[in-house]
Amino acid sequence: MNIPSDINQNKKIISDPEIIQKFSIAIYKGEGSMDSGIDNVKQNISSIFDVHFTEINCKQIMNETLTQFDLIIFSGGGASKQGNALEEKGRENIRNYINNGGNYLGICAGAYLATSNFDWSLKIINAETVSKTEWKRGQAFIDLEITDEGKTIFGNVDSIFKCRYNNGPILKSMNLTDIPIYKTAAFFRSEISENGTTLGSMVNTPAAVFSYYGKGKVFIVSPHPENTPGLENFLPKVIVWLVGKKI
Repeated sequence: MNIPSDINQNKKIISDPEIIQKFSIAIYKGEGSMDSGIDNVKQNISSIFDVHFTEINCKQIMNETLTQFDLIIFSGGGASKQGNALEEKGRENIRNYINNGGNYLGICAGAYLATSNFDWSLKIINAETVSKTEWKRGQAFIDLEITDEGKTIFGNVDSIFKCRYNNGPILKSMNLTDIPIYKTAAFFRSEISENGTTLGSMVNTPAAVFSYYGKGKVFIVSPHPENTPGLENFLPKVIVWLVGKKI
């Protein structure tokens, strides 16, 4: 598996306790989440940062303020279950949180959730899925390539590398007028096409995108860098961009 050294070369720098302040992350645990996915994300991020995690469920999101958190994370699982369980009140609370300066990280299901083309979507990023019905593409290690815009987050990563993929969204712009156009951080450069999904619809589409939503920031990634050996610094570098005021 080809992992570019640039993604992990700054581990000593960004883990230096002199330049890290403790910050607070909410991570969703409830309908549609997976304990293994939550654990992988927490272990990955905690290996780099001194961070406090709070597991929150739908009821808490609907009834409590999120302003105490620097970042909210939705990891892998079932996006429609997550979105429907939040109900409109919960989804609106998340939008308000980000609009007022909060930050959102969505991984796989959390990336689906952030899109704008489902009735259960958060509608926080100007993107839709290429096909609502062809989501079950399969599991594989897929080639990714960081874009020039992505290098502002990840550094000078020039090589194509592998990342674990498990039915994450295939994205395209929706051209909405009320949400900023997203920037692509990484493209898929290979694909998997099982279960009757359309061959060729995944290659050269965004694997990770980022944007602003009001005063806050949004980053979503279709595959699973938190569960890919050698990419341990992928999410921490994203967090540096998302909550840089604390780092």
